[in-house]
Amino acid sequence: MLAGIILAAGKGTRFKSKKPKVLYTLLDQPMVWYVCRALKEVVDKLFVVVGYGKDEVCKEISSYVDGFIHQKEQLGTGHALMCAVPYLLDQSINRCIVANGDMPLVEADVFKRLRDVCVDQSADIGIVTAIMSDPTGYGRILRDENGKVKGIIEEKDIEAEELKRIKEGNTGIYYFD
Repeated sequence: MLAGIILAAGKGTRFKSKKPKVLYTLLDQPMVWYVCRALKEVVDKLFVVVGYGKDEVCKEISSYVDGFIHQKEQLGTGHALMCAVPYLLDQSINRCIVANGDMPLVEADVFKRLRDVCVDQSADIGIVTAIMSDPTGYGRILRDENGKVKGIIEEKDIEAEELKRIKEGNTGIYYFD
């Protein structure tokens, strides 16, 4: 069974607002609604990790998802996904696509292609990346000498020389088997 996991627990501190970032609207719908809609076309079940403003987020999208997973402390993206793992295992879910809840312009085809490539190649892990002329604000993809992904480094942790050199950014969309 393939699950979709939307990460929507963060405060969105850069917005300087008390409103959860994923609830800012685009064409009268919260950003997270668009992610729900796109992922629903690809996965068997859809879950949302909530934390900050969880009651508001749950109220806005409860009719679109199969369940909510509470991240009590906002300790980052990796921690949010760790909160989801026991819940998924309890439901016998062995594969998932993970996406940030603030990506309203990502369409279902991106998720379908990620799923299909990973299944076709029997990949345990997949990541969607993007080559950008100016990837300011994005974590960067680190590759080894053979071109294989060896890690992701956040912008604040990159040395100035590497910052100029690495143009491949992390989109926040992953596949895990």
